Amino acid sequence: MVTRLIPHVVFLLGGQGSQYFGMARSLYEKDARFRALQEELDEIATLACGRSPLSYLHRSRIGGPCDDLELTSLGLFMVEYGLAVRLRDHGLEPDIIVGASLGEFISLAVSGMADPHMALGFIARFTRAIPSVLPAGGMTAVLGSLEAVTAAVKSDEVSLASVNSDQHVVLSGKSSALADVSRRLAISGAICCELPVRYPFHSSACDSLDALMRRLVDGYSLGFSAADRVSVTGPETWSSSIAGPRTSFSGTAAWEAIARPIRFSETIRALPKYESNLYVDLTPSGSLAAALKSMRVVRAVHSIVTPFGRDPEMLSDVLREAKELGVLRGGRAEFDEED
Repeated sequence: MVTRLIPHVVFLLGGQGSQYFGMARSLYEKDARFRALQEELDEIATLACGRSPLSYLHRSRIGGPCDDLELTSLGLFMVEYGLAVRLRDHGLEPDIIVGASLGEFISLAVSGMADPHMALGFIARFTRAIPSVLPAGGMTAVLGSLEAVTAAVKSDEVSLASVNSDQHVVLSGKSSALADVSRRLAISGAICCELPVRYPFHSSACDSLDALMRRLVDGYSLGFSAADRVSVTGPETWSSSIAGPRTSFSGTAAWEAIARPIRFSETIRALPKYESNLYVDLTPSGSLAAALKSMRVVRAVHSIVTPFGRDPEMLSDVLREAKELGVLRGGRAEFDEED
């Protein structure tokens, strides 16, 4: 029997701001099973919204930011859900799933709490409805001291969307107000990066989304009963909006996922034996892995999909370490091209 050397395997699922054109393309080209999953989900998404996320994300010549809310949200679901399936194919099962922002909706499908096709359809519905309710705005990632960021935010038009560490913060709000804050922070030496997001999620502006999300959840079946879990031994699903586990989903939970501040670092610290777990970030760009590393409290952190195009190699690295740690549950520990 292989000795398990860590307490838990944790999958991290994130959302808007981590997408980019060509994300997961190298894995799509080299992994036949992943490619088939992407094409299957793309058909469902295209039926739901009338446009193809794959065609949008994999175009060879792109001008402008990757910020189409509906298509990028569907694309994020497709990539993250597809990665979870492939990791499980190789025997890496999560004990815990942590969702942040849109990742909370993706976690419903990855955990088995919702049918993946129904979850994809729901994402299409609510992202299509948001522009009619939420004012335009944006989000900005900041590498700089929390003290300096707090001092620079002098307007109620800007909110702290996420505090990942005392040196890694995300702001959300009106675009002009974010630009003013970024200019003040640049003077203090902070690095500000505008994210490809057109709306001020996780800010006070999202109060207007409460009724919308309640109505959409009440009027749409996600393919599960709120009282049901697929298995009592299935993975725990944790929400970064409440920094705790979720066992059901409601309109209030849907609103909290996109409106409340992202309490990612607090959620991680609340996990059992959090310092010793194996964390695998399924988010494109490895944004949650970067946030986790900035906390300087965990040792085993992996991302898979990054702009460097080494997705197959990074998948192999994850599986290799998982095998060494004794957490593979069958399947193969190596990635084969055209597998």
